[in-house]
Amino acid sequence: MSILFLHEVLSLQSALGWLLLLAALGTVTPRPSRDARWGAIVL
Repeated sequence: MSILFLHEVLSLQSALGWLLLLAALGTVTPRPSRDARWGAIVL
């Protein structure tokens, strides 16, 4: 059931999911200040 839910989330909100993933990766990995600010805004 959780797998189907995750699949629906990935299929319906793929763009938002990728933005959140990129934002999370941006906060973890060293990036320019501009990307860090963007990640903070998204989160």
